[in-house]
Amino acid sequence: MKANDRRQGVVTRHTWYGLKASMRVGPWVLHRSGFFGLMIPHPGLANWLLRLTIPEPRRSTLSLAHEFGHFQTLPLMLLYAGGMLAGISLKGHFTRCGLLFSLAGSHAAWEMASELFAITQDKQFYRNCYTGVSIWPRTVFWALCVFLVACGWILS
Repeated sequence: MKANDRRQGVVTRHTWYGLKASMRVGPWVLHRSGFFGLMIPHPGLANWLLRLTIPEPRRSTLSLAHEFGHFQTLPLMLLYAGGMLAGISLKGHFTRCGLLFSLAGSHAAWEMASELFAITQDKQFYRNCYTGVSIWPRTVFWALCVFLVACGWILS
């Protein structure tokens, strides 16, 4: 991922829908990202798990691609989450449990979409980053996300 702006580790990119997104990966698992200069801190647990044994600077490059993937897939994920919420409402499952599983499933789907975005940005680079790296962290990530998405659909 090429940065337009790297002051203090901040990378700024334009999304396909025209908004300027800003991201900062680290330190450790604390990321910051947002629009219009409002940077919201959040734990980058998916990035931490997926990049567990990948050395710098490849870890940061993949993490930034994943974070930008969140911005690029945001409109689609809002529609997905809205559909999930509409589904639980129409089924009469609008309870705390139904809402929790719907939101967890939607977030897991968003994590999967963001990682797929990171993969498709440069497939060869992505593949090279994981050469010789244990498959278990990625297996845990994908299995947990698929499980949460399925739970969201089944239990909501």
